[in-house]
Amino acid sequence: AFIPGFETQLIGIRKGEQKAVEVTFPADYFEKSLAGAPVVFDVTCKAVQEAVEPQLTDAFVAKLGHEQIKTVEQLKETVKNHLVSVKEREADDKLAAAILEKVMAQVEVRVPQKMIDNQVAQRLSQLQNQIQQYGMTMEQYLKMSGQELDALKAQLVPMATQEIKQALVLDAIAQKEQIKADEKELQAEYELLARVYQMPASQLVQMIPAPAVATQIAQRKTMDFLKDHNNEGDKAGQ
Repeated sequence: AFIPGFETQLIGIRKGEQKAVEVTFPADYFEKSLAGAPVVFDVTCKAVQEAVEPQLTDAFVAKLGHEQIKTVEQLKETVKNHLVSVKEREADDKLAAAILEKVMAQVEVRVPQKMIDNQVAQRLSQLQNQIQQYGMTMEQYLKMSGQELDALKAQLVPMATQEIKQALVLDAIAQKEQIKADEKELQAEYELLARVYQMPASQLVQMIPAPAVATQIAQRKTMDFLKDHNNEGDKAGQ
């Protein structure tokens, strides 16, 4: 989105035409040095394009370049299967969340502050990586959102605490039921991560210790165990 009034001044402009666009930055603009300031943008129109809705034909589908999809019927079937798969995963996630919520309601977990601080730091690091993908720094993000770093950390504490509690409960259930990750599952997980991060599995082993990966696998298997032994699975799934 552009500054209010910017786009409307470009209506009717032609390719190659130049135009001075005069606008005023909003008073609450995140960059304080520009807030409320009148500015002039020198604009050169490079191209004028029109959106044209294509006809769904076999020829159009073939142009998509998918080796396994060449016809409209194949495309529809692929999309249908994908949507069904997405809905099945959503239902499964909903069931897992409902079961875990009931389990958590029956236990009391005391989480050390050090673990909470570490989890908040991890969450903050993930957020920073996401921000960098948009070409921004954490300082710019904080300015734009109008908050301090300490306030952002405080917002992350409840979620971080809940995540730790859930992990501890799942670990306890896994130990009681002797649920573990075997070598075959561990190898398959590293191969999956290698495809995701596009780097050799041997390199990932150095970056992500096997015990950490094994814990993640065990937690997933524990959730499967809880779903398999849930007497109200049909109701929760609905």
